[in-house]
Amino acid sequence: MGRVTISDVARQADVSVSTVSRVMNGNDKVDPMLKDKVMAAVEELGYVPNANARSVRSGSSNLLSVIIPTAEIAIFASVLQGIMDMAEVNGLRVNVYSSKGDERQDLKCLREAAAGGPKGLIYCPIHGRYHEHVKSAVSPDTPAVVVMRRGDMPGVPHIYMDDFGGEYRAAKYLIQQGHRHIAFFAGFWTRPAEDVDGILNLMDAEGRGAYSTLERLAGYRKALDEAGMEFDKRLISMTRFDHKSGYEAMNEFLSTLVPFDSVLCGNDLVATGALQALKEQKIAVPERVSIVGYDDSDLARISHPRLTSVRQLPYTIGEKAVEALMRMAEGRRVENQKLDAALTIGMSTAAKS
Repeated sequence: MGRVTISDVARQADVSVSTVSRVMNGNDKVDPMLKDKVMAAVEELGYVPNANARSVRSGSSNLLSVIIPTAEIAIFASVLQGIMDMAEVNGLRVNVYSSKGDERQDLKCLREAAAGGPKGLIYCPIHGRYHEHVKSAVSPDTPAVVVMRRGDMPGVPHIYMDDFGGEYRAAKYLIQQGHRHIAFFAGFWTRPAEDVDGILNLMDAEGRGAYSTLERLAGYRKALDEAGMEFDKRLISMTRFDHKSGYEAMNEFLSTLVPFDSVLCGNDLVATGALQALKEQKIAVPERVSIVGYDDSDLARISHPRLTSVRQLPYTIGEKAVEALMRMAEGRRVENQKLDAALTIGMSTAAKS
């Protein structure tokens, strides 16, 4: 058996983790019978309290560790700002790590962040194996929150946007506008498969929520199904999340000669890249092709034409992540939280004539 954790003690004593925490911290309000059960489990399992966990519960640690894919993209910068503002309110310091969209760097950042003995850890993963990485790198006694991803990990709440619903609304809007050949630019930090067929095979996988794009693809397909429209995998193109990849993907897509009248993009950067490629080819937006971005960032507002885009709430997610960690540090249970995504109508979409 590996190192005994506070969760092991709670199971052995048949009490909550928070009860064990209160006993280990000398809280006088714990029922004496429960205290005896906890201490018996501690002795039987040979539990040694984690020093970092003690600092969390005693308030001696005021450090939060945050791992994001990059601060160069507006949505993650906004998540970070929400974290920092809420941390300041609570007298906490913030250490920030960037995985730079690389899985090996992601794991390295996670290990370094966890090793610093933080009060809590906020993590935005870039791949589907993040469950394994969290289990291997982060002590069960360190409160952790995953943001911007849907998932189910015992003791690790996820705070995320409704990517499925957001893309469903965007696709349904295009369909209502008369579009019948809607391209989907699937953005990934690290590709979970080599080609579109491999991506489609993951749609029913248990860990689909680790990739926001797979959630959005499911919403897109639901909108097509409801409209009685056939799904055409030729309309799917894989990108990253930067302007360049949107530009290159659109040029490559145009070379396939697959007919399309609109495109759903992974974020506003990709959308502006696609928009540039279309302009260079003298393809008018929105007269011939409608474009929808994702995030409704400042870039969407200054783009010409102004992008129609799915609005996310990254700043709110950052705030809620810190609030969740504060409750967890007090031994309180925190559930997953899903925030609704809305569609902002701009000038990059128009009804088919």
